[in-house]
Amino acid sequence: MKKGRIDEAREVLRQIGEENYEQELTDIVESIDAEHVTSDSLFSSKYRVPIFLAISIGMFNQLSGINCDSSTT
Repeated sequence: MKKGRIDEAREVLRQIGEENYEQELTDIVESIDAEHVTSDSLFSSKYRVPIFLAISIGMFNQLSGINCDSSTT
């Protein structure tokens, strides 16, 4: 189904004995569509500020030379 081979999926469902294979096919298509809608990309605008802050803080820490190791006295 994910590769667009709907006719083959329909035939497989019919061959395995699915009584209502058209409804099952529709359910599979809906679940695949729902899966694509809910997936968020790491680089979407939703995560832009937290990623920027994390990288900036890490760069500042490296470039400033501050050692946060408290075990040395």
